[in-house]
Amino acid sequence: MSKRDSKRLTAIRQLPCCQCGASPPSQACHSNFAEHGKGRGVKADDRYTIPLFDFA
Repeated sequence: MSKRDSKRLTAIRQLPCCQCGASPPSQACHSNFAEHGKGRGVKADDRYTIPLFDFA
């Protein structure tokens, strides 16, 4: 069962992008690995998120 932590996700969104260094706000992107809790229709645990810039 994955854990959700809204305070952590809010804090991650305030960090610069890990890939390009773009200024916040960023997106809190979850891991896609099963060992981090990812499954069919299930996001990974919030402990496994990084800030990435949304180019869309």
